[in-house]
Amino acid sequence: MVEFNHFRIQAGLPSFVLSASEWIEKTNATGIIVLNVSLFGITAKQWRDVNPDLKGNIRDYATINELICLSNMENLNAVFINENLTQKERLVKLNKIAIQQMSILQDVDKRKLLKRNLCQCGSGW
Repeated sequence: MVEFNHFRIQAGLPSFVLSASEWIEKTNATGIIVLNVSLFGITAKQWRDVNPDLKGNIRDYATINELICLSNMENLNAVFINENLTQKERLVKLNKIAIQQMSILQDVDKRKLLKRNLCQCGSGW
């Protein structure tokens, strides 16, 4: 929090300079990379390279289930950072969690679809 307050105070000054590597180091911005790789299997840059004609970023094209999972993983990533897990450890744990959560969310969608189809068919079976 102290580091953020320093950024907030200094950011408006003409003398404030922060390189990309300093930003990543001081803000743990690599957490974003960990989240994208653990859920989507690629970094945002890799996605942009493969999809140069699409506007926005990978998250703009995510399904509702992916966004739900991503939100959960953002919270877990913060917990793992506070537990001083390395980037690699976080990536492995988050990937396992993403697979599990996506599986659960897809099962819920399948059950809803099945229920909807059964309701539309009526009781004529």
